[in-house]
Amino acid sequence: MSRLKHIFFLIFFFCVQLQAQEIPTSTITLKNGETYRGEIVLRTEEMVMLKTKDGKRYQFQTREIEKIGAENILISEETANAKINRGSFAGMMDAAGGVAFANATPIGHTPTMNFTLAFGSRNAFGTNAFAGAGAGYVTVAGNESVKIQSFIPLFFQTNIPLKNTKISPAIGSKAGYQFSLNDEYKGGAFLNLSGGIIYKLTSITSLYFGLYAEALGISGTVIENNELGEFTKQGNATVYSLGFKCSFLF
Repeated sequence: MSRLKHIFFLIFFFCVQLQAQEIPTSTITLKNGETYRGEIVLRTEEMVMLKTKDGKRYQFQTREIEKIGAENILISEETANAKINRGSFAGMMDAAGGVAFANATPIGHTPTMNFTLAFGSRNAFGTNAFAGAGAGYVTVAGNESVKIQSFIPLFFQTNIPLKNTKISPAIGSKAGYQFSLNDEYKGGAFLNLSGGIIYKLTSITSLYFGLYAEALGISGTVIENNELGEFTKQGNATVYSLGFKCSFLF
């Protein structure tokens, strides 16, 4: 868990450094048709001094200038993203933890953790929603009656912001099948629903924090109680999970 926290901290710090920074840029058009582009470092009623991107400085008399146009360039979003030019392709990395329990099984209220990675589109359904497919790793802690249960989930995932703002409420879902890595219980279909807040770091990166609820079908040893007492048999059960999740969209 300590290594995981460090990794997420490094990812968060890197993303914050990528956030857009606006540089004021001006274009000076002279009456003779020449144009110069750069940052205005000095301006008076009689003259204008311009510093270009390569560090050169130019001084113009105001009577020589036809017009001055100003603009803002987003060096980390528009410029950097244009270089990346990867379209709507995106990935989503999840880390979650909570409590799992399954009625009629030896699995009591026990800690659970899962880590997943999905790839897909950041512009699904004609919106700014994420939709994709992925895989991961899930563990359910054991007890004196059952050992640790591990699963490999394959799933389809969505994450949908409800507003087109920097900070927005959002909902998410995963649906698929979890394959068991143990002999005691076999995996099955599962559904995971979540709700929380998404924070837009840059035009291509976001952080999502929320609560989740999950239901997973399993088959294996189940407990049956009747008038004769408690018995165990082979059957089906559902593992329910509740907890907190953090996602990184990139």
